Amino acid sequence: MTALPQRKTYPPEEYLALEREAEEKSEFHDGVIVRRASSDIDHVSIMVNLASEIHTQIKQKRQARVLMCDMKIRTPDARYFFYPDILVLLDKPIFNDRETDVVLNPGIIVEIISKETAAFDRNDKFLIYQKFESLKEYILVDQRIPRVEKFVRSDTRVWNYKAVSGLEKSIKFQTIESEIRLFETYRSVETTENYKEVNL
Repeated sequence: MTALPQRKTYPPEEYLALEREAEEKSEFHDGVIVRRASSDIDHVSIMVNLASEIHTQIKQKRQARVLMCDMKIRTPDARYFFYPDILVLLDKPIFNDRETDVVLNPGIIVEIISKETAAFDRNDKFLIYQKFESLKEYILVDQRIPRVEKFVRSDTRVWNYKAVSGLEKSIKFQTIESEIRLFETYRSVETTENYKEVNL
């Protein structure tokens, strides 16, 4: 991701107005407009596979929706706007304004991480995402290897962590009571065979 060079900072309202007219997607990081990097075929494949599996398992739940990378979310303090790879709404969507392109109440967020984005997604972005009172689960799916990390918010507001590795394993989404095999998530994806040797 690269910041637009024209000015140092923008107010959130101006970012949103510019973004709605822009041809390329950009995010908003505390006043800085950051162009969203393009995704390669493995990233997109994982995103589509997982979103499809989640949709299949929750389509009987009345309010739940699965949305992909075109939907923006805004933090309660309006300092950040992101495009999550996969977004699950557990309730009726709450929008930023009369437009329906910015959601304020994400229930589950999934990010597909690469070597370049892993540190930010696992640390700074996760801290930002914790501002959402509605967020119940945060899922990180490694693009290089069959590995999924899960952060689940408990009733005491503590985040519990679990990671699973290997195509034979499954990831459980507690909030929507579903379980998805990593084999399905990584279908047609060229993951590293000996994932234990990859430097995490």
